[in-house]
Amino acid sequence: MSEKKQKKPVDPTRRGRRPMPRGWPGPGGGYSTYLQAPQEWRGTTVQVCGMWPFGAGTGSPMVGVPIGRNILSGATMCCDPISWFMRAKLISNPSMFVLGKPGLGKALDVDTPIPTPDGTRRMADLQPGDFVFGADGLPTAIVAVSEVMTDRECWELTFSSGETIVADAEHLWVTETVEDRRRAWVERNVPRKRLPAGTDLELSAVDAARASLGAEPVSVRDLTRTLGWNGTTRESSVYRWAGALAPVRSRGSRDWYDPAALVAVVSAALRRTKNDQRNRTPEKEPLTTAEVAETLVAGGKANHAVRVMPGLVLSEASLPLAPYVLGAWLGDGHSAAPRLTTVDQGIVDRIRAAGIECEPNGPMVYRLTIPGTYRQKGTGLTEVLRRLGVLGDKHIPTSYLRASDGQRRELLAGLLDTDGTVSPAGGQVQYTSTCRWLAEDVLELIASLGYRPTLRESRAMLNGKDCGPKWTVGFTTTDEVFGLRRKHEVHAERTVGQPARTSRRYIVSARRVASRPVRCVQVANPDGLYLAGRTFITTHNSTITRRMALGLAGYGVQPLVLGDLKPDYKDLIQALGGQVIQLGRGRGHLNVLDPGESRQAALRLTGKAREAIQADAHGRRQTMVSALIAIMRNQNPNDREETILDEALKVLDERFQGTPVLRDLLQVIQDAPDRVRNVALDRGSLDRYRQITEGLEASLIGLVGGGRLGEIFSEQTDNPMQMDRPVVFDVSNVDDSETSLQAAVLLACWSYGFGAVAVSQALADAGLEPRRHYFVILDELWRVLRAGSGLVDRVDALTRLNRQRGVGMAMISHTMSDLLALQNPEDRMKAKGFVERSGMVVLGGLPRAEMDNLTEVVAMSQEEQNMLIGWQDPPAWDPATGKEAAPPGRGNFLVKVGGRPGIPVHVGLTTVEREINDTNKLWTTGQSGVPQVVEVAPDGTQEVVGEYRMDDPSMLPPPDPTTRVNARTGVDE
Repeated sequence: MSEKKQKKPVDPTRRGRRPMPRGWPGPGGGYSTYLQAPQEWRGTTVQVCGMWPFGAGTGSPMVGVPIGRNILSGATMCCDPISWFMRAKLISNPSMFVLGKPGLGKALDVDTPIPTPDGTRRMADLQPGDFVFGADGLPTAIVAVSEVMTDRECWELTFSSGETIVADAEHLWVTETVEDRRRAWVERNVPRKRLPAGTDLELSAVDAARASLGAEPVSVRDLTRTLGWNGTTRESSVYRWAGALAPVRSRGSRDWYDPAALVAVVSAALRRTKNDQRNRTPEKEPLTTAEVAETLVAGGKANHAVRVMPGLVLSEASLPLAPYVLGAWLGDGHSAAPRLTTVDQGIVDRIRAAGIECEPNGPMVYRLTIPGTYRQKGTGLTEVLRRLGVLGDKHIPTSYLRASDGQRRELLAGLLDTDGTVSPAGGQVQYTSTCRWLAEDVLELIASLGYRPTLRESRAMLNGKDCGPKWTVGFTTTDEVFGLRRKHEVHAERTVGQPARTSRRYIVSARRVASRPVRCVQVANPDGLYLAGRTFITTHNSTITRRMALGLAGYGVQPLVLGDLKPDYKDLIQALGGQVIQLGRGRGHLNVLDPGESRQAALRLTGKAREAIQADAHGRRQTMVSALIAIMRNQNPNDREETILDEALKVLDERFQGTPVLRDLLQVIQDAPDRVRNVALDRGSLDRYRQITEGLEASLIGLVGGGRLGEIFSEQTDNPMQMDRPVVFDVSNVDDSETSLQAAVLLACWSYGFGAVAVSQALADAGLEPRRHYFVILDELWRVLRAGSGLVDRVDALTRLNRQRGVGMAMISHTMSDLLALQNPEDRMKAKGFVERSGMVVLGGLPRAEMDNLTEVVAMSQEEQNMLIGWQDPPAWDPATGKEAAPPGRGNFLVKVGGRPGIPVHVGLTTVEREINDTNKLWTTGQSGVPQVVEVAPDGTQEVVGEYRMDDPSMLPPPDPTTRVNARTGVDE
């Protein structure tokens, strides 16, 4: 018999002869399961790091400028387009596009009248440092204003007072709803029986224990035994209440307390209201205009009401004429002379009591004079009325509308004693005038005293004859507003109004209107509210780019800010030792025909490199001139005009010695050289040439002669750009209303800056200069794109660079709607391409309405969309600090690369950045609503060193973010 084959010994730890295809089964055997990885998970370690926190086992990218902390993990996040392109290979090109809504909403029509201590002004005219009125009637300073925004969803709200206000859909309103008013009425009128948490027996036992316990420390068990509660559920409550006390002594887990303090804590807990939910009622949240429009009516009633402000709080004014006298003269006085018609002796007596002589001058007519000035020219009452501007033009001067409460009430008494009455039905006080301007002034006067006036128009009838229109101002009050005793008695007899009903102004209608230019302001008072309209209605993104610019400067990359409109970057560039180039009307010139360093560079280069730099300079100059003409005309020059400009520039370069200006180009076209005539196809006719170039000549004359675009581009460049340091073009002196000029200046800065970068690259390629890296920032992109048709192509041509040479670029705009508001469909598609082609997209807070447009270009999950919408919410009131908390989206950004999940990051300002942004003087508000100057010491302590009064309205800088600790990330905000 053959021997049996011996079996191999079995490893007891393996539980089998050989491993399974996927490893040894069982615990510790290494058994694995193969899973097909999604495509986006395939990448290098650095690439996969960019998927955090959505991919397990990864971390935040650590290549580039430290930006802040990952909001979800707290890990440090590093990011900039140059590092992510050159070192980390995370993106396909060194560019990024930043989208973020400025100001987080709260915008009103630029023509909205805003009451100020100096009178009523348009929203568009307000500037930081101006004063408006808060909801409490106190003056409050404007600390920041936004630029004028267009193409926003706008609504027109009509109030029960008859006034209308146009606001954008995101403007905030603090309103009372029907449910709020019902709850307040129940609270006032329905008595609530609120029971204490403890029973009468328990309260009596605690009072008895207070006397029986001695002065020695006691434990909770000692007290509960005394009260007879040991072993009951109440004993556990006493242990919980005692947790608020500090023990006198402890041993192990037992604590002893002062008996009086322990009994007091238990007594207070038992006397608290049982199941009291009032402290859990959430704070009243402001509503957007769109939300108000959606919930306009509830139960058949006007749902939303805005509280009437209590009255303006202003100091006593020095007035040239007693308010009552002016009011009586405005009511029954002769428009062209200081005379008064009245039958009321009470009015005459009050005028005399004010120090004015009142002598009869005919039937029921009295002559008013200042004592001692009769028949003296230049010193009498006629001169006083003339200086007030009311002689022959009856209205209430601003100095009287902004006088103290007592002075304004005296003025109102004079108006009502002469032209006022009391309605028999309801006792409404009414003032009637045939002068609309005067009636509107009276409306504002009454509203400034804290009443809710209305204005209505009707026909003035006398003995059945129509005498024209009249305007009646009505309001209801129980206050004494008349000066005459008889009118006051009638008012007291007929008044049946309820002050609670007249303390609100109801929103009666809301309708969608065509988009208007809108603007928002930020005020210094804590609740953020200010008054708008003549009836005093109460209403309510460059951070990450600056951080990258500062960090890259530390890595040797030069920031180039080619157009700063705010200015947001000026202080940063100055702190880095950079160059500030100012442009604006009368503040600097930028010659668009200046080839800059390209002429000198061409002399140093040879062969194709020289030809390339010359061709680039020629192309940029031609593109820039064509772009300026397009902005002037709001239409592109035609193909023939483009060809003429091209040839004229070549002729100019050959003829002109030195640096030409636009005037020289115009002269070449007017001289009609043969080469230019040949491309113009004038067929040998000079008259035909003049006809062909007439439009081109007219446009160039407009650029040279200081037309709509001014003289900024018509002279030699005042401050040439230096490429060995950071540079910012400060164009903040160009007013926001000059949109065409803003677009032209920005485009010129971009052309000039990119031309200089191209020269630097060419010299570095030839080994003639060291390689310099630049981070180019293009802010307010939408302003240029919308300045004229076809400018998208111009921007694309001017901003083209060799992206392999270490030049990063950041384009900044507000929303996708800004880019998609272009008239031409081709331009809209190309504008979307700017976002699509960017290496990364950085998103700040955006409204829900933006999501459809955004997701067409950037793939986003629903969770990411909700995150951006949440960041756009308004700030809340922090009851713990008594101040407005930071907006939830301040400093938060979502970094998106292709279709990968985004990385949410919070940018916290460092001490250096706070100093750069003028944080050595923080602006806070005192109890009176007046801004205070606060100095910050090196150790972080703050000291109030003064305050800004109305008589010193110096310009206030925008407020710096308040510093608080983020509970999740630990980053200072």
